Amino acid sequence: MVTSGKNKPYCELGKVLDALARERDVRGPYKIADYLKEVVGYRLSGQGVSKYMYGMSTPKREFIEAFAEAFELTLRERVELAWVYAYNSRLDLADSWYLSTSDRTPPP
Repeated sequence: MVTSGKNKPYCELGKVLDALARERDVRGPYKIADYLKEVVGYRLSGQGVSKYMYGMSTPKREFIEAFAEAFELTLRERVELAWVYAYNSRLDLADSWYLSTSDRTPPP
C-alpha cells in the first residue's frame, strides 16, 4: 500500500532541512525552493525539494551547497547537514570534540 506524502514523515535529511529553514522563518518545501532561487539563484521546484524531504529522491551535492549558502549556515549546522546527507542519521553534536576545540586531538 502506498501512502501520500502528507501521511509520511520527513526522512532524516528532510527533518534537518526543515529545522534549519524554519529557524530562519522559511517553512515548507515550496518556500525553501523559492528562497534558494531568490537568494543564490539555485533553481529547483518545490516538488523537487519535497522529494528530498520525504526521502523519495537524493539531492545532488550542489543543492546542499546552495542550501548552506542561502541559509548562511554556521559551521555546526554545516557539519550536521553534511553528516545527515552522507550517512542518513543524526550527529550528536554534544559529542563532537572536533567542533569544540582547536586542538583536533581526540579526547582520551
